[in-house]
Amino acid sequence: MHFLTLIKEKCHAFYELGWDVVSLKQVFVSFFLDVVSFYSDVVSLKQVVVSFFLDVVSFYSDVVSLKQVLVSFFLDVVSFYSDVVSLK
Repeated sequence: MHFLTLIKEKCHAFYELGWDVVSLKQVFVSFFLDVVSFYSDVVSLKQVVVSFFLDVVSFYSDVVSLKQVLVSFFLDVVSFYSDVVSLK
């Protein structure tokens, strides 16, 4: 009888160990999914930062173009004024 009780206890211990292993696997899977989700968020953040950087570069390019247009306009006005003064 003692032998059967010992076998029953060992089987119960293995049964509990099996559930502990399953729980541990679930924890690892959950952790892995969290890492994948975090990596995905980091990639999305990198895309947002790159997009923002490209927008800043585009804006800077537009400002430089505007400056060139304004300088060209100013030079045209000066040239026109010079021509008017020459005609007088």
